[in-house]
Amino acid sequence: MSDHLDQNNLDQTPFSFTQFRVIKDNEGKPVDFEVLNANTALAQILGLDPQQVIGKRLKEVDPGSAEFQADLVDALTRIALAGGTEMFTQYVNQLKAWFKVSIFTPEKDSIIAFFSDISLSMKQLSDSDVFFNISPNLLSILKMDGRFIKVNHSWQMLLGYAQEDVVNVDILEFVHPENYKETVTIKKQFAENQINNIHFINRFRHKDGSYLYLEWDANSDGQKIYAIARDITERIEWENQIEYLSYHDVLTGLYNRRFLEEEIKRLDTDRNLPISIIMGDINRLKLVNDAFGHDKGDEFIILAAEAIKTSCRLEDLVARWGGDEFIIFLPETNASDAEKIAYRIQANCADKQVNSITVSVSLGIATKTSPDEVMSGIIREAENNMYKAKNMKSERSRNDIINAVINALYQKEPYEEKHAKRVSALCKKTARILGYNEEEVKKLALAGLMHDIGKVAVSVQILKKPSQLTEDEWEEVKKHAEIGYRVVDSLLEMADIGNAILAHHERPDGKGYPRGILRDKIPVSARIIALADSYDTMTGQGLYRKIFSKEEAIAEIRRNAGTQFDPQIAELFIEKVLSTEPASEEME
Repeated sequence: MSDHLDQNNLDQTPFSFTQFRVIKDNEGKPVDFEVLNANTALAQILGLDPQQVIGKRLKEVDPGSAEFQADLVDALTRIALAGGTEMFTQYVNQLKAWFKVSIFTPEKDSIIAFFSDISLSMKQLSDSDVFFNISPNLLSILKMDGRFIKVNHSWQMLLGYAQEDVVNVDILEFVHPENYKETVTIKKQFAENQINNIHFINRFRHKDGSYLYLEWDANSDGQKIYAIARDITERIEWENQIEYLSYHDVLTGLYNRRFLEEEIKRLDTDRNLPISIIMGDINRLKLVNDAFGHDKGDEFIILAAEAIKTSCRLEDLVARWGGDEFIIFLPETNASDAEKIAYRIQANCADKQVNSITVSVSLGIATKTSPDEVMSGIIREAENNMYKAKNMKSERSRNDIINAVINALYQKEPYEEKHAKRVSALCKKTARILGYNEEEVKKLALAGLMHDIGKVAVSVQILKKPSQLTEDEWEEVKKHAEIGYRVVDSLLEMADIGNAILAHHERPDGKGYPRGILRDKIPVSARIIALADSYDTMTGQGLYRKIFSKEEAIAEIRRNAGTQFDPQIAELFIEKVLSTEPASEEME
């Protein structure tokens, strides 16, 4: 089509004609529309001189109504993107007139619009006809058999259907399969005059194939059905989300305690006997939270929930009972079958880990076999059995966890293993020189071995960074003392070892971390670890600074005695411990 149509022919038409060129951005999306042609009727109808608008962009043209301009731009954009034809009516308040706008695209990037003044015909319409044409709701008139006679413009705006798409088509063609039977019943009731009005909700198919929730009010005069529908999709989705959240645990997606308590009341019947209950409590959650943070703790909970859920049958109800507790309701399940499910849970947990800590759940089982037994008592019995199982965890189990945490650190930074062992050996030697008994020597050696265990929560990128740490990175490293304290406290419950680890970076001058405590407030064990740690860091293959000779390291300790190190212990460490200590290269 020519960009410049014959102007004489255009001026003879009784309606306003405008041809637009689509203007696109770099991504090919329409952003504006240039007026290529317009006839003289444009001035008569819209009050615009064609010569003043030709060559201008639509957004530069004032059609007498900002709302009219916005609706026209929206319609042109839709046509530019999808093609086809679109029609709408618009009242322009400034001109006190109604216009019918028809838009189509004859070829790519070209759009033609016709503007017809329909003010006279609109005045001749009844109030109800005007309302039908301008209502934002979905208005429709149907035959008594459910076929559409007429729909308003909102059908195209909301559902994508023009008048010709739905006229004489049965409403059942658009209804979601799950609402089909209900709609058939409503149709039959109207056709047989059993009802003359009804309110209902169903899902209605959009032209693009998706479904919207519509809320209908339909009335019949015995000859036709008059219906109004509103889109309530957002409301229904919000209500569904609220309902889901009211019965489900947000973190795991399992049912919550409130839901299961109600379901137990409903399902606690003789027909479901025997009924078994499994109570579960996540082991090591506090350790994971303390060592790796609550995000990892949440991951630990989610993995435990997955292991439990996948181990159960479809008819079983699984709920999160509390922070680290779960409950499983097993209808028609004897104790033996419940034990099989518990075994599957343990097996499924075994291959799930968070930072080398294996997911583990202590389980307790109880079974109701008689109608005379009270379900609350069965739940208490299962809970008691769960706590017995948790308390039966052996010292070896705790040691396994400690070793797992330590090995996780060593895998991240192999240097830490040699460093920890050397610090432990120096602490043991110092403790014996100070006259500690053998139990105290073992504790200090263990504290020395585990003094940097909190670094398991520090990212490997920081631990291995060869250049100087940023301020934020250094702050993350400094957290390892507190994390190590919490890890040891949760596993060993040995306050003296935990306190030694917590304070091993404190200084007599108060410039240490994490608490900045002074002199005698620092535990002696922490002061010893500080010396052993610093000496080995200076003389070992560390990442943060150059390697010192033994003599250089001793000089550095003496220079910082009284500020960084306890002066008395520092001198003893130099004279008694390091006097027989080989050079660092001999220790490797």
